[in-house]
Amino acid sequence: MKSLVNISLCFVILCGCIDPINFEIDSNNDGNIVIDALITDREGTSRVIVSKSIAYSDNSSNPSINKVRNAQVILNAGADQIIFSENGLGTYIPPSDFKAIEGIDYKLVIELSEGEKLESTVQRLVKNAGIDIVNKEYNFRSTLSKNNVEVSKGGVELFLDTDILEEDNKYYRWQFTGTYQIETKPYLSVVPPPPPCGTAPPPDCTCCICWVIEHENLIISDPNFISGKIKNVPIAFIENSEGRFQEKYHFNIDQFSITQEEHEFWKRIKNQKEQNSIFAQQVGEIPSNIHTVDKENSAVRGYFSVSSIVSASGYLTREDVPERVSVLPELIGTCLGFEGATNIKPPYWE
Repeated sequence: MKSLVNISLCFVILCGCIDPINFEIDSNNDGNIVIDALITDREGTSRVIVSKSIAYSDNSSNPSINKVRNAQVILNAGADQIIFSENGLGTYIPPSDFKAIEGIDYKLVIELSEGEKLESTVQRLVKNAGIDIVNKEYNFRSTLSKNNVEVSKGGVELFLDTDILEEDNKYYRWQFTGTYQIETKPYLSVVPPPPPCGTAPPPDCTCCICWVIEHENLIISDPNFISGKIKNVPIAFIENSEGRFQEKYHFNIDQFSITQEEHEFWKRIKNQKEQNSIFAQQVGEIPSNIHTVDKENSAVRGYFSVSSIVSASGYLTREDVPERVSVLPELIGTCLGFEGATNIKPPYWE
């Protein structure tokens, strides 16, 4: 049975950033330029990531991404030019107060340090219909255990309905971020000396409390229109394991408005990611809206997206789990050893 999640609609970014899409690459495509460019109507979330694909070695099947430094990144915004600055390895950002506006033509121009120039097609901001409701339902899914045995796992599944759509804003993608708190207990590793010597003090607890952050970045709409809305979009399945609901679980959903052309791009990317490599097909089978200007037959991967963002966030608790809540095993080391963990409290955690 579905029930309504208590959510808050957010028009300011909760985490201060939008996660990049993790492009998978194929070792046979050494030297491809990879562009992950996102311009939004929310301050502090626009960025351009410039990379090149490289292979580790001839006998390695594990390719890598080489971030491109010292590129010149310019956004033509109508009659204005927005200069991006490099902020970290291969990541370029606009001035902090920049945000995209409806009705403006945006074109991305990138010049690499060796002189190679890239340009995007002109894009415009697509209006975001907004999020109407987020529903939750406790379901079970079959999965394989470490021993390759099929087991059933319970978890909270989140579904989303959009607000009423207009003719020109029917396509979306979503990004999910989940957060939960864990605690390690290093004092469990201390063996106290026998009486009468007393008890040894526990070790310092500088990394005992952490927050585990997990993502699902590539959720795209498969339009199921009911009364002018996209209904029942499956956003995330949050498994009742690893102590996720031991205290509470915070979720944030970002809804990005996109064009029909971009929707088709991400749909193909998703299909290829499920087949292990976005470069498995031949050059040109997944068209990018970015191209090289002077260099013929130079492959460019990626997309220049101009999106409006609407967000919904909330908490799930053990009351949302109708069975025994999974408890995190006793950990005696630093909590930073847990995958996805940070000991810096997220600003949205209450």
